Order: sequence, then structure tokens, then C-alpha cells
Amino acid sequence: MLISLRSLQSVLLSVQSVELQFHSDPSDLTISSLLRLTNNTAARVAFRLLTINSEYLLRPLGGMVPPMSSCVLAVTTLSDQKPLQNSDGCCFTLESVIAVDQGVQDASRDAADSYSRFFAEAQKDGRVAQQVKLTASYIAPPVAGNTTTTEMVTQQKNSTYQQQDLPLIAGPSCNEPEFYDVRETSSDVIEELIVGRTEEKEQIMASLLQCDSMTHNITILPIHGIGGIGKTTFAKMIYNDTRFKYYCQVWVYVSPRFNSNKIGNSIISQLSEKDSQLNEKQMIRIHLKKLLAGKKTLIILDDLWEYNPNKLFDLKTMLMLGGTGNTIVIVTTRDERIAKEIGTTEPYKIELLTKELCWAIIKQKCGFEARDDKEQLKDIGLEIASKCGGVPLAAQSLGYTLRFKDLNDWEKVNESDVWNEPNSKDGSLQNQVLAALTLSYSSMDRPLRSCFTYCAIFPKGHNIVKDDLSHQWISLGFIRPMKPPFKKLQLSEKYIAQLLGMSFLQPSMPPSTSGVYHEDITFFTMHDLVHDFAVLKLDDKFLDASKQGSIRGGSCLFALLTDCSKSLGLSLTCPDSLRALRFLDCSKIELCGDAFSSAASLCILDLSECHINQLPDSIGHLQHLKYLNAPGIHDKSIPNCITRLKKLNYLSIRGSSEILELPESIGEMEELVHLDLSGCSKIKELPELFGNLKNMEHLNLSKCSDVRGVSEQLVSLKKLEYLDVSYCKNIGNLPREFSSLTELEYLNLSFSSYLMGIQDSLLWDEELYKYPADNISNPVGPGIDGIVEAEILGTLTRVKYLKLCIDGFTTSLLPKLPESLGSFSQLKCLDLSGSFTLYKLPASFGKLHDLLHLDLSHCFRVEGVPEALIDLSKLKYLNLSGCSAGVNEQEQQPSLRGLQEAIGNLTELRYLNLHRCLKTMYGDQHVDESNAFLGQISTLSSLEHLILSQNENLYGLPESFGKLRKLRTLNLSYCGNLRKLPVSISEIGSLKFLNTSHCRRFDETTLPQSRNNSVLLPHFMVLADDSQSSSNLIKLKDENPAILEISRLERVKSAAEAQSIKLSGKQRIEEIKFKWTKDAERFVEDIEILQELMPPACSEYLVLQGYNSIFFPPWVTSIASYLPRLVSVSIMELPNCKSLPPLGQLGNLQELHIEQMDSISKIGADFYGCAAGAFPKLRTFRLFRMESLEEWNTEYTCGGGEGGSHVLVFPILTLLDVRDSPKLRIKPCLPRGEYFLDIRSCDKVLYYSPLEERCNIIPEELSYPAPKGLFMYCSEQPLHEWSLLHQHNGFKYLGIEQCSDLTCSSAEIIRGLSSLETLSLRDSRSITAVPDWLGDLSSLIRLEIVNCSGIQTLPESLQQLTNLEELTVSGCPDLVRWCKSESSTTLAHIKFKVYTIYPAKLYFEGATPFAH
Repeated sequence: MLISLRSLQSVLLSVQSVELQFHSDPSDLTISSLLRLTNNTAARVAFRLLTINSEYLLRPLGGMVPPMSSCVLAVTTLSDQKPLQNSDGCCFTLESVIAVDQGVQDASRDAADSYSRFFAEAQKDGRVAQQVKLTASYIAPPVAGNTTTTEMVTQQKNSTYQQQDLPLIAGPSCNEPEFYDVRETSSDVIEELIVGRTEEKEQIMASLLQCDSMTHNITILPIHGIGGIGKTTFAKMIYNDTRFKYYCQVWVYVSPRFNSNKIGNSIISQLSEKDSQLNEKQMIRIHLKKLLAGKKTLIILDDLWEYNPNKLFDLKTMLMLGGTGNTIVIVTTRDERIAKEIGTTEPYKIELLTKELCWAIIKQKCGFEARDDKEQLKDIGLEIASKCGGVPLAAQSLGYTLRFKDLNDWEKVNESDVWNEPNSKDGSLQNQVLAALTLSYSSMDRPLRSCFTYCAIFPKGHNIVKDDLSHQWISLGFIRPMKPPFKKLQLSEKYIAQLLGMSFLQPSMPPSTSGVYHEDITFFTMHDLVHDFAVLKLDDKFLDASKQGSIRGGSCLFALLTDCSKSLGLSLTCPDSLRALRFLDCSKIELCGDAFSSAASLCILDLSECHINQLPDSIGHLQHLKYLNAPGIHDKSIPNCITRLKKLNYLSIRGSSEILELPESIGEMEELVHLDLSGCSKIKELPELFGNLKNMEHLNLSKCSDVRGVSEQLVSLKKLEYLDVSYCKNIGNLPREFSSLTELEYLNLSFSSYLMGIQDSLLWDEELYKYPADNISNPVGPGIDGIVEAEILGTLTRVKYLKLCIDGFTTSLLPKLPESLGSFSQLKCLDLSGSFTLYKLPASFGKLHDLLHLDLSHCFRVEGVPEALIDLSKLKYLNLSGCSAGVNEQEQQPSLRGLQEAIGNLTELRYLNLHRCLKTMYGDQHVDESNAFLGQISTLSSLEHLILSQNENLYGLPESFGKLRKLRTLNLSYCGNLRKLPVSISEIGSLKFLNTSHCRRFDETTLPQSRNNSVLLPHFMVLADDSQSSSNLIKLKDENPAILEISRLERVKSAAEAQSIKLSGKQRIEEIKFKWTKDAERFVEDIEILQELMPPACSEYLVLQGYNSIFFPPWVTSIASYLPRLVSVSIMELPNCKSLPPLGQLGNLQELHIEQMDSISKIGADFYGCAAGAFPKLRTFRLFRMESLEEWNTEYTCGGGEGGSHVLVFPILTLLDVRDSPKLRIKPCLPRGEYFLDIRSCDKVLYYSPLEERCNIIPEELSYPAPKGLFMYCSEQPLHEWSLLHQHNGFKYLGIEQCSDLTCSSAEIIRGLSSLETLSLRDSRSITAVPDWLGDLSSLIRLEIVNCSGIQTLPESLQQLTNLEELTVSGCPDLVRWCKSESSTTLAHIKFKVYTIYPAKLYFEGATPFAH
């Protein structure tokens, strides 16, 4: 049955009795009569009113309920009723009776106040009738600018909104919207359609590249055209062209609010990758001049409105600061006058599209080719296309609107009088665009219109966060699913998808320097014209204070203000009417309470761009507040009065790292649905009443590292759908009651104590992850094992995203997954990376048919992976790095067998990581061009990223790899036996990154060097022969990669070649390597080449290999001034250099590797530099193969002269690794600190300097902490001569490998090992007995003996070691038999014993004292 909107005139709702008067035309049908007919007796009525702000429950209390604007009334009963028949014979139930009020236009503040008063009174009377309920729910909450019902009636003949009758279908599905998942349809509805601009783009590119090849320092090309013509899209096409891919690129949205300082800061931020907030024009220009000088830069200034010639001249001057650089600037604007004023070349006008091109856009957006009626629609479609006026935006919007329309609707669109309407009043919207947007807008249902117009509160060009937008819509009452289980966020997904389809929203990328949101957050923006249209619809109900010439607002609903320090009353005459308030660009303005306190009806308060020293107490006055976004609070607490906000459903205080606690009464905020506390790292405990938040659906506690009391509270939050407790290290063990959280869809337990137990605080220091063994303690808390934890997780079958990562070293509390995992039918993402103790996947794993993302990296011991993968045909991301590397190792049998068949079924893969997997699959068998598994990989036509690194048994790749046409990344690093690449690799046009570093046998001549005049990076090999006057180094001139390795530099024929590439201006470079071939002939001295190859100041990693000159160029000898950001330096194979550069002055240096500098005999003061504080951040120092090095002095004089103090270096060292330097002595002492000391074939380092040589050290340095661990490899000296052990008595770890003499008669040395907790003896086959002094190591906890086959027994003194808990014996057959014998009572007191005939192999990613 249909009830036409035109048949209704007014509604008067009386609550004095059950009679609900429905005044209409002659039929005089009243709801009261229907009630009498249905129930036969009078019934008390309860009212559920859904207004723009709130949801109210009312009882008849007498008096008049004010009329409700633009609402629907649906009468339903609680018991089954016999359907009624109307005069036409149509059956309907009371659920299908709908009335629409036509008597009220826009929002009525008085009505809202009356509803609130009724609600307050109704709360005092708890009696609610049970027989009959009256539900009032909004079609669209009253928003100014929406066409009223009366207006719609008069416009129906001229609009496609004709006869928008409401279908009334009896039953529970009435008015229930269909779920529309934006993630599944995004590729169809949000992809930009670029039609008809290819030739124009090539014309522009030719012009720009011609200017680039000439001597112009700057080219400013203006692009102008009417709104919606596609200027921004056209600029994006140029910006993303591969011919500019290695330019320094900048995109700035200018907006109508012109601010040259803001433009300058944005350019600085993007070029330096650091946030810039400079206020002084001169400072901005200084920074720009430095950043633009000497390099090529592409800058897009999108949407310039400013016409003031003086301001444009100032902008142009700022852009011309590049000096010797080459800068291309593209400016988009609607105004031809601006284009002529700003440009240095002739402006380019974007022409209108032809009718045929507009029709092509409409066809793509409406799915024309898939329609059965396309022949009937073609002619009408062409007519509609002609009315789009050549404007792509109009065609896009209409195209999506028409995709759901039939022939009749297409005709109505074509014949609508809207096409004859004039432009908008301010001229910003031309007729064609205005008409197209109006027609699309009128086709929306009313809630969607409200959702769209609300987006005007975000400034033009703003990146709108999808989830935030959804919660704001919900808070304003725009999202109201009619019936469960349909959820508000699901309906919001549908609305977003529709707005994207109509181009009312557009997908966007986050700003590169924001650092605010995670990478997986979805962003949107609005086209300027669409934003203008939304503002037009809101009219005076929206105040945008950022607009030039804005005036004080009246009774507006939404406001965007620019000063959070002044009273709201100064901006609004009637702040009491305000529903949503956000502030713009207030990061340096301190928030005050008066900025919002007078907005008594406020529902949304967004303070994300404010500086919040303290959240004002006045926040507690906002009784209607439902959404509060207040991140980064600097105070130690938030006011207790926040708990008075009983209607608050969204609260975010993320990143408030100073807050110590939450209000105790937070449990009283029963409506709270979304709570984000991520990064609140100092909160110690959740309040006792936290568990009262029964409606909580989203809880983010990520990086709340100290919080406790979580488990006790979580079990009460039964409605949780999103839970992130990653990096919460003190929340205890996983409680059994956790299994009751069956609504969870997103669960992240990574690095939390739920997986890792309670760890020593040292373990959470990322710098100490390399050596975690001494930091791990057993999990504490109630006895719970992995089997129980698996059962707990097994009940959470609705989870879509499950992240259970650990660090790869820690003993996980989850050694198995739940057997019910296969019933997780909705699972999309599963991350188990680092699960070192996971042994197998459940048998049901293959039932995860919808799984898209699977990470099993570093699951060292997991079995059955190929069998589990074979049915996961939808996988797009698969990471098997280091997976199953420890399976079957004792039997010497390779694992991961069967992976070939499994990979063949994963045809949708885009990312595949097989780091170290070929060894795991094939053992020592060679893998080369004929390998069937590699051939199977080459059939994965969608593959974009392939990682095959660290596969020592990889000898070659098949030619069929050339079939991977979409491949962008191929990583072959550390494949030591890889000989060459197939020729077909050069045919992969999409390949951007090819890594063959540390492939020691690789023939670099097989690298594809040039394709289509581009260069394949990061490896660049210099090529030249005797017949050429120059090398190919010039090809690097236009490249600007993040990583660059230049090899065979000896082939460069002149220093001018090196100078021409202007390396120092390539500001994207982070890692740089210079490599000369050993003993090769040179055309030019190495120092001349290196002088011209100074890296950019932004470089963080530097490798110098094969350099043959005696001295360094100036930028190396003053390296701290030129490359201050370096964190890693490697200097290798420099045979002639006699001194080291002053690397100690690099304030950010963390890793240093020096190897094979044959002319260096002493390391001293020059190495540290003359300033104080040498190597302040160095953690790893490796000194290898320094055969001539005789002395290393570890002290230097600070302050110079005799009055200077002697200071020891390396204050925070964690690893000192010294190898193959037989002459080296360290004087006067070892570097201070608790680090690991690794000594290999450096016997003289073991001879400690006499005390008299250390007499100049200041007294406090004599007691500095000793190294915590010593690993000694291949020493010919007997143990009793290791005086190093006598001088340092703090060693806790001692590893001895390939050493032949452990005899020791020195009691002092044995006493020096009194603190030893771990002793490891490895690969020392000549040792026939463990010495008796072992019994004197009273603190020993762990003893490991591996591959010492000469040892047959252990000494009786072992019984004296009462603290010994762990014994591992491997690869010592006789000793293993002795240990297992009944007579070995010597070992009875040891708790944990592991015996294996074959030696155990442990694999670690980084260098550790155990990985030898």
C-alpha cells in the first residue's frame, strides 16, 4: 500500500488519551479508530520519539506534544494482529500506517525543548504501557536547506523527485536498508574516471620537460577552467607521471583562505618530512632556499583563489628561491586573471568535454554495459550528457544516480525543469553543475541528505576520517537503522558508498607529515563545488568563520571556528541552538572553556586541532554532548565532571601521554560506545566501575603500557566489537571469561602480556631486543596454559581482524591456535608474526576461505603450512619470512614441502614474502632456473611484491619471471649464490625496486640498466668503455630514490660527471652506498669522484667500500656538519687510508662498521673529534679484519690541553664486536657500559692493560659497569691468561667457541666469574673434560655444551651449583649417554635438562651471542 505525500496536510498529536488524531482528507481516517478496531479496548500508549538530538521515551502526561517536523509515525503492536483491509481491498497492518507532517518547516527549537521537558518528566514515572507502542523516527532530521514536504509537493512536476511515495511493506523488513559494505565496492565506486585528457596531458608534459631541459630555474604553469572541469584531476595525472617519479614532489591545497606562510610551511614539511610551523616570513624563505637549491622539484598549488597582485607577487618570489635548482610549479585556479598574474609561461585552459566524453563517463558510472535496457537508454543518455555542459563532475554525479533508475526515471531526469534554473546566487555553481548536483541530491533519501550537508562543517580540502564522520552522523541522529541486527555503522558504510559513487565524497590520501592517524585509516575529501553545494543547502544554519568576510552567526546548527580562546558568544548570537562545533588551525591557541560552554544543546565537539593544556571543567555543562574528540591533553587528569555527560557515546583522548588516571565515576557514562585511550601511557589502572560501560563497542588501549585491571573489566563489556590492547604489558594473563566477548570483530593482542606474560621491563626496550634471553622471566599470574588460551579465543567466531604478534624471542603463552579457527568464517586478516612457540596450525585452518591477509613470518616451528594454505584462494598478502625454519632440523629434513601446489592456487596474491623459505623447502638442494616452484610463482599474474631474500641455495631465476607484468618490487638481497638475472626481467615495465645487495657471486652486468630512458634502482652500475668519452652516470641526474647504491665507480671518466648528477640535492635519499671494485684501474682519483658525490643532508645510512685514496674529501673529514642525521656508517676495504674521519661527532650515529682498513695502525683522538660527548648514541660497533691495527685508545681529552678531563667514550654501547685483528690491544680499558663483547681471533685484546696505564682516568670512571657478556671465539691462549676476566668481575654470560685450553690455575680469574649466570661451550672438540673449577661458579643458572664430542662426563663439582636450573647437551654423543644413565646422580638437582645427539640450530634475525 502507498500513501502519497500529497494526500497529507497536517498532523496534530494529542496525548490526553489514547486517541491520536490524524487529520486528513474526506476519509477522516484516524489512528485512534485503528487502535480501537485492533485492540477493542482502550490501551495506554508509550511514545518513543527520535528527534534530531536524542531518543525519548514518553507517557501521556496531559497537554499538547509539539508538532514534529519532517518525521514518520509508524504504529506497531506487540501482539499479532489480524490485517486490516482498506476500501481498495489492500491489506495492511498497523506497522504500515505512516503519516508525514507537512506543517512545520525546518527545525523547531521550541519543539526540541518541549520534547526534552516531556522526557525529563517521563523519567520520573517508570510505568510504561506494554500493549501498544507508538514509534516516531526521522526520515531526515530537520536541517536547514532540505526541501520541506510542502515545497516538494509543489515541485513534483518539475523534478525527478516526482511521486516519491513511501512503499509500506508489512512485516519486519519494512524500511530496513540493505547492508552495503564500502570496502567491498570501493574499486567500483571510488575510482577516479579520467576521460579525454590523455592528449592534453602529453602536450603539457612535453612543454614542461622542454623547460626542464633548458636553463630555467623555475617554471610556473597555471591551469585554469570552470569549477568541476577536472583541474585537480588533470594536475594529479601530471603529478603521478613516471617521468616525475624521482622529483622531489609537493602537493599543497591552497584553498580560498590564502596564507603564503602556510603554503611555505607546507612545502618545507613535505620536502624535509618534518612538521614546519614557522611564523616569520624570512625564516620560511631561508628554509625554502636551502631545500630547493640544487635539485629538481615539482610543486602543485591546487585551487588558488587569491587575486591580489601584491600577494601573488610575494608567492611567486617565494617559489623562485631555488637558485641553481630547477623547480616546476603547477597552479590550478578557476580565474583566468589569476592564471595570467601568477604564471611564468602561457596559462593552459582546460576545455569542456564533448557530449560523447560526458556520455562515456555516465556509462562507466551507471554500469551501462551490464544493463539489459541499454538500447532504450542510449538516446536519452546522450541527451542527458549534452546537458552536463562538458563538466566531468556533473557527469560523474548523474552517472551514479542513474545506475539505479529505469527508463521512466531517466526520462524524468532529462525533462526536469532544473536544467533551466540559473546559476547559484554567488556564481560559484554554474547551471549545469548545480542542476546535476540538485538532481543527484533530490534522489537521496532524507537521512542521506542530512549526512551529506553536514560534511560542509569540514573546511575545503580537509581530509575527513571515515570512522570519525560515521560517529558524528550517529551522534546527530542521522543514522537510524529501523530494526536490529542492522547496525548504525553498517548503515553509515552504505551512505558513504553512495556519496562516493555520486562523487559527493572523494577518496583521499592522508597528509604525509600529519603523523596523527595510522596508515590503515580511510580518508575522504569533498570537491570544492560539492562543498559549495552543501553550504548552499545549509544556508544560514552553518557558520564558517574561516571564510573571509564572515559575519557573526545567528541560530546556526553547525559552526567551524578559528579561535578556541574566545567566548562562543562573540561568534554566535544564539549559541544555544548549536549542535556541532569544530575548531580549525588552533594548534597554537590554548583552549578555554568559554569557547564552547554556552552551547547547551551541543552534540558534537571536535577539539582535535586545539592546544589542550587542560580540558576545562565547563565540559560538564554540555548535557546533550554525544561526541567528544580531545586528543593530546597535556594535563595529568581529565575533569571528573566529564562523567556528567550521560549521553556521550564517543570519547577520544588518544595521545594524552601525561594523564595518570581516569575519573572513578566513568562507569556512570552508560551510553559510551567508543573510547580511545591509545597512547595514554601513564594510566596505571582502570577505575573499578569501568565494567559498568555495558554499551561499549570500541575500546582502544594500545600502548597503555602500564595500565592494570583490564581483564577484570573487559569481561563485563559484552557488546565489544573492537578491542586493541597491543603493547599493554601489565594486563596479566588472558582471563577465561574473555570467551564471552562473542561480538568481537577486531582483536589485537600483539605484544601484550596476554600473549607474552609479564616481562622484565628491559624486554620492552626495543634496543635490547637483540639480546633478550637474560631479560625474559616466566609469566606470572594464575596458572593458565596455551591450550586454555586457545580455547578462550576459539569462541570469538565473529572476528574479522585478528592480530597476535610477538617479538620472535619471547616464549608465547599461545603455542597453539583454537581448533575451531575454521569456523571464523568472516576472518579477513590474521597476523601471527613472531609466534616462536607455535607448533602447528589447526586442521580447520583451510576453511578460512575469505582470508585476505596472512602473516606467519618468524613462526619458526610451525608445521603443516602448505596444507593449510591450499584452499585459501582469496589471499592477497602472504608473509612466510622465516616460517617453519626450525621444523625437522634434527632429522635434517626440509619442511614447507608442498608449498608449490599451495602457491599455485593463490592466484590473487599481490604480496609474497619467502625470505629464507627456499632453504626450508629444499635444504641444501640447489634452486635454479629449472625449479618448478619458481616456475609456479611466475604464474601469479597479480603479484606486485616478491621477496626472496637470504636464500643461500638460490642459484638462478627462470625466464618465465618476465610474465610477472605487475611486479613492482623484487628483493633478492643476501642470496649469496645467485649468479645472474634472466633477460626477461628487463621486460617488466612496472618493476621499480630490485635489490641484489650482498649477493656476493652475482654478475652485475645482468642487471637491467635502462628501459624507456628510465633507470632501475636502487642498484646503479656505472658502465663505460674505452671508446666512450663519458660513463652512464649522467642517467642518475633526474633520479631521486630513497635508496641508492652506485657500484663500479672506477668507470667514471671525470669528476664533472659526478658533479652533474647533483647528488646533494636529492632530498629523498635515506640510504647511499658508494662502491669501487678492488684493484680495478681508475680513470680518475677516487677522492675527486667522492668529493662531487656528497650525499644530501637528509641521509641516514652511508656505506663506503673499495675507496682507494689516502685522504678523504672535506665533507667526510667534517662529516658531522654535512650529514648530521646519519644513524649508520659502514667503511670497508679502504687499503690506503691512514686515519679515520671524526665519526664520534655524529650525534645520531647508532651503528658503526669498520672493516679491512689495512693502513690504520692506531685509533685515537682523531676518531672521536674535538668536541665533548663522542658517540653519544652509538649502540653497535663492529671492528673487523684490521690486520695492521695495534692500538685502540678508548679515552680522549675533553676540553683540550693539560687541564682537560679524560672521558671514556661510547656511553650506551650494547654490542662491541672485534674480529680478526691479531695485533690489537685496547688501552687503557674497555669501553664502559653493560654491553656484549664479542672477540674472535684477537688474542691480545684478552690481555688487559696494567693499572698504571689507567692512572689518568678520573676516579668515578674506575667503577664504571662491566660488560654483561663475553663471547670468545677461536683463541689459542689458555684461559688462565685471559686477564680481561680478572679485571671485570661482572660478566653474566660467557660463551666459548673453538677454544682448546680451559685450564686455569688463577683463583683471581675464577673469582672474576663469580657473577656468571650462563656458560656456553661450543665447537671445541679438542676439549676432553670440563674443568673442576666449574663448581666454583656459584651463580651459574644455565650450562650449554654443544659439539664438544671429546667430553664424556661432567665433574662431580657440578653438584655444588645449587642455582643451576638448565642443562643443554647437544652434539656430544658420549656425554649425552652419560647424562641419561642411571648413575648420573650428579645432575639430579637440575630442573630442566635437554639432550640431543644432533646439534641444535637456533636462527635469529640479528647478530646475537647465541647465533654462531
